[in-house]
Amino acid sequence: MSTITDADLVAMHARSLRLTTDLVETVTPDQLNNETPCAGWNLRDLLTHMTIENHGFAESARGRGGDISLWQTRELADPIGEYLTASADLLDAFGVDDISEREFLLPGIMPGVPFKAEHAVRFQLVDCVVHAWDVARSIGKNIELDSDPEMADETLAIARIVPGGADRLKEGAAFGPILEVPEGSGKLDEILLLLGRDPKWGN
Repeated sequence: MSTITDADLVAMHARSLRLTTDLVETVTPDQLNNETPCAGWNLRDLLTHMTIENHGFAESARGRGGDISLWQTRELADPIGEYLTASADLLDAFGVDDISEREFLLPGIMPGVPFKAEHAVRFQLVDCVVHAWDVARSIGKNIELDSDPEMADETLAIARIVPGGADRLKEGAAFGPILEVPEGSGKLDEILLLLGRDPKWGN
């Protein structure tokens, strides 16, 4: 893992979140039933998941992440608008001066175990990048990371240490089984393959 500062990491996360929100801002209600690279989820389901995660991480940054009800799936009346609102709230929660000193409770990852802020922000960073790609492919678009090599390198470093194995096969697993990474793959493709996604999905 890199030795970037906490401030740099938070700024990088903000850029990854912007990558996602820029795409979601282009989604129209008639696209909410589109398939996504996330098996069994349409775009409405994906945006609901992303909204709940953003809200949960924001509340965890404020010391309230242990409340399991924050993380439970629920129907959203306006998945597009509620996702954008939750994203703005997450930026505020991560943007406080003492964020690096806070501990996060993330029951969806490991119940009852506090995580350092740098780990929580990295969890969010890789989620934002991958879900940006998910949303993009669902609406017939693509993303690129070439313009932000620092974010690409950090996301790839995280993807390379995400545990594989049988847990990836469980219902509700965050990522699918690792796929083979061909020699010469670009950084985004390697990130996707390591996290169980086919870069050619939807092409």
